[in-house]
Amino acid sequence: MKEERMAILKMVEEGKISTDDAVKLLDSIAAQKKSSGFDEKINKAARSMDCFAKEVKEKVSEAAKDFEPKVKNTAKIIVEKTTAFVDELSQALKDVGEKRGTNENEEKHDEVLDNYDNDGNNIVNNDNNNINNN
Repeated sequence: MKEERMAILKMVEEGKISTDDAVKLLDSIAAQKKSSGFDEKINKAARSMDCFAKEVKEKVSEAAKDFEPKVKNTAKIIVEKTTAFVDELSQALKDVGEKRGTNENEEKHDEVLDNYDNDGNNIVNNDNNNINNN
């Protein structure tokens, strides 16, 4: 950069370019310097982001590997507890059904017994016969 400035000043001294042209050239050199500094900063930031992304990827992969057995174990426990619950529910429904059937059978048995007197005579048929005879 110094050499370029010196060359511009020498051209002004020799009268090859005007001072206005020299100022424009010097400004363009300064702009290039700023632009190349900016590009350098962008490239440095990009490299930094790449490194950061790689580190994050590695840490997330490690965490996922550590987390996987825990998720599998939790899923296994959920399946076991759900299965146990369904089994208990099924048994409870079966028990209710059996009780309901037993109660219905007891009621039918009581109805049949109500049709007979203590001596075993069918009261209902006798009543029907008495009604028919009247």
